[in-house]
Amino acid sequence: MSWLSLPTEMHLAIVDVLDIDGVKALSTVDRTTYDACVPALFKSVTLTTHDALEQFLQNVPVDYCRHIQSIQIDLKRLDSNGCGRKERTNSLVLLLQACPRLDALDVRNAGYLHPNILSCALPSLRSLVLSHWDPEEMMPLSERLVVSLAASLPLGATRSALHAPDLVGVYPPVPLVTGDNDIPVHPILGNELSLPSLLKLTGLRTLSIKDTHLGDARWDTEQVCCQLERVDLMGCCEEGWTERIMARVGRTVGEFGLSAPVKPASVKGLASLKKLRIGEYFPVDDVAETLSGFADSPIERVEMKCFEEDVVDVCTELEGWLRGKGEGFWHRLERVDVKVLESQYDEEEEEEKMKEAMGKLMRVCGELRVKSRVSGQRNGKQRIFSENMRWPDGRVRANTV
Repeated sequence: MSWLSLPTEMHLAIVDVLDIDGVKALSTVDRTTYDACVPALFKSVTLTTHDALEQFLQNVPVDYCRHIQSIQIDLKRLDSNGCGRKERTNSLVLLLQACPRLDALDVRNAGYLHPNILSCALPSLRSLVLSHWDPEEMMPLSERLVVSLAASLPLGATRSALHAPDLVGVYPPVPLVTGDNDIPVHPILGNELSLPSLLKLTGLRTLSIKDTHLGDARWDTEQVCCQLERVDLMGCCEEGWTERIMARVGRTVGEFGLSAPVKPASVKGLASLKKLRIGEYFPVDDVAETLSGFADSPIERVEMKCFEEDVVDVCTELEGWLRGKGEGFWHRLERVDVKVLESQYDEEEEEEKMKEAMGKLMRVCGELRVKSRVSGQRNGKQRIFSENMRWPDGRVRANTV
């Protein structure tokens, strides 16, 4: 039996088990085979520039877009003097309107989005990621636009001067966007499009706000209509606001990421918390005190990031905390992981101190029957340290992959 004599159902079944490279190779056999491969070829689309988006719109049949389930797009242009925000957004709108099955949208350099993006109806969207790399002073991403877009769905932004007038003129300066009063009134949220309004979205399960000032008194008063399962406030260094947000939403949160210390009273009653992540900018001296504040939560895993120059201090702090955490507390703890971020730090004489600190941390973890792993990059190579990787004499073994 030849390939062409097989029914279409079998063609599709075979395509379904191939990886994307296999699908691309198979699609070159003939036109009939290519048609069978189209759904897999266009399931996930990545467009690295706005120029690529325009070429996609010009060359890809609109009918193929109905197969797209995931889009990752960067709105930057190869020609910096090219289209403005409105033109770039209109091109994106044309693509999105042709994708009724779109499940995930990841927009890079989202500061180039115009309010016209709000005209899109995306009934199947479940994941929305907006990130921006240009300086906020030049091309800000408005919190009003982000909140309105999120509220328009079934389910990092620059603060707006309209919602944060108290931050105007403060020192150190907080980036604010002005002129975003052209964001239309939302049918549900009205004109209240500040970050705390996200708590009104009943389908919201993950709240991730990074490198954005959180200061807004409405966090204390906004009605909480969602049941958050994961909260990530990495890069937000204002201690008080992190505490106030967790006090409002922490009851259902199972995973919490923070980069600023919190007072013990603000994290009481987090009965669902299973995983705690601590960012690389967290003050090392506050690690033990902050962790102690979570003692009555059923945390099973602690994960901490740090730079190479902080490894000794972080491991020493974690070791001291583990030794003094007290009987009856943290009884569900299963593992403690440290992820080391590569930096310009290159002190060979500190290598032994790092290994010694890692070894002490993993020894105390072994004594407490807690799994432990310290891993990271060094000169482009993955380095892993683990309590299970020891020489016969008990010394910790470093493994470079």
